[in-house]
Amino acid sequence: MRSVWNIFGSLRKLPSTDPPLEQGPVRNVEPAPASRHWLHSISFFATRTAALSPPSKVSNFFPGRNAVEINSLRELYVEHLRDLYDAENQLIKALPRMAKEATSDQLRQGIEEHLEQTRGHAERLEEIFEQLGEKAKGKKCKGMQGLIEEGKETLDEGMEEDTKDAAIIAAAQRVEHYEISGYGTARTYANLLGQEEAAGLLEETLEEEKETDQKLTQLAEEINVEAVEEEEQAEEEATPSRARSSSAGSRGRRRVA
Repeated sequence: MRSVWNIFGSLRKLPSTDPPLEQGPVRNVEPAPASRHWLHSISFFATRTAALSPPSKVSNFFPGRNAVEINSLRELYVEHLRDLYDAENQLIKALPRMAKEATSDQLRQGIEEHLEQTRGHAERLEEIFEQLGEKAKGKKCKGMQGLIEEGKETLDEGMEEDTKDAAIIAAAQRVEHYEISGYGTARTYANLLGQEEAAGLLEETLEEEKETDQKLTQLAEEINVEAVEEEEQAEEEATPSRARSSSAGSRGRRRVA
């Protein structure tokens, strides 16, 4: 029998069917005739390995948490929804401060509008839990927790107004990209499990997250430029002051001489 590395090395020749990070519909691709031999070899190898390995029922897909027994895509789907639900509730608490710190009226209004959207996202998840017969509760989303903590550190730094707004936009977009990935995956799971109504609700949220990200990009195109101009103006104002200080020092030295 060929070595394990030879078997896995041959996989490079197989067509890729992996969905992107924001998972879309999964296609059922029939393997090419030439590849079936290797698939059977891998299946045989996996079966023999499982038979020789000690039994294990726990698969922890979420590092840093207590081990969770996940034996099916449905269980993984529910776990993923709990992660999203906690992420949304963390955001509901964090967005008001972000809006308060924003100096741009457009940015502040956009964050306040997204806060209302976020409350709606949490309600949609509660509706999906109800459809699944599951209790609406979250599991600590450490990814979102880290993003929010980074955002807080940014707000605590002393910055000029436009620069702070640019930093708020950057922090907000990191959050949006995280959520876009999460909701894209959840929607794909829902479709695969035949949860059409849930998939529709998740798609609505996904589109709203994308729209928010686009609005932030448009704002950034304006605010980032203003931040540069603000910095240039501060440098221009500081230059004459330094020149006057230098001139006064020179006169003082001449009088002493």
